[in-house]
Amino acid sequence: MTGCSTSSRTSSCSTKARRARPARWWRAIIRCSASIAPLRPSPKGIAHWLVERLSEDAPTLVGIDHGFSFLRALAGADRTLDIAWYYAPGDDGRADGRHLEWRDEAAWRLLDTKLHAGLATLPERSIAALEQAAIWPARALFHREPVPPRVERSAWGMRKRSALHGADIVFLDPDNGVGAETEKHATSSEIRLLRRPGRAIVFITFPGRSMTHDALLRQLHERLAVEADAENVVTLRTNVSVPRAGGSRSYVQRQRWFTIVDPDAELTARAQTFATALASVPRVRARLDSPA
Repeated sequence: MTGCSTSSRTSSCSTKARRARPARWWRAIIRCSASIAPLRPSPKGIAHWLVERLSEDAPTLVGIDHGFSFLRALAGADRTLDIAWYYAPGDDGRADGRHLEWRDEAAWRLLDTKLHAGLATLPERSIAALEQAAIWPARALFHREPVPPRVERSAWGMRKRSALHGADIVFLDPDNGVGAETEKHATSSEIRLLRRPGRAIVFITFPGRSMTHDALLRQLHERLAVEADAENVVTLRTNVSVPRAGGSRSYVQRQRWFTIVDPDAELTARAQTFATALASVPRVRARLDSPA
């Protein structure tokens, strides 16, 4: 089964998702929000709903919570958070959104109770609805202008900087982290353009297997230092063991990294506190690393 459901109520889910595609770790929400919208459960009911969804061969909102929670933890009540989606209309046909972390333990819910409640009340399956959800810090802003062709990218980057000029924290959400000048990557020059005193830049990375993860992390930090002039960098490395299939006792590991460029002492402390809390969840490893 693909998409959210085969019922008439949700039959257009995958079609609408193709019309406007955010990066893959958010797409799990968009494709399945139709299943969430009617629910007004207690926290216990949410946990039961998550377990039921895991028995289906369909993307669910399981597995994105620690990324959302990390951004919320960094912002707290005193920092403004802006999101740069690296928005790409259309769809490349890939079945993204299926790298899903498993959680039925209460520890996941306790990590961020407000997040669970906010996602459970999404009114429709759209990026606009996600942006309006009660999960973001106060005064959060969003940049949703589609990633343009390469020849127009410099002007697009300048417009993005202008739109997000008031942010204390800017989260970049490309599909594949920092890399070449494609719609699936942020670039080092874009990070450099967005940097300013008092601001931190955060982006997600899905680490590959071309070398050890320690070596990949050193390479990432060195690249940021050389290409983005960023010397103060920390990365939250997360590893969540998930079942190969619903009900399976066999697990695979899903790694997500969240790199912060230019964190001040308070943001670094918040990141460390979050890493400690996340590592307390069963079958999860998390640690905060900085360049040696």
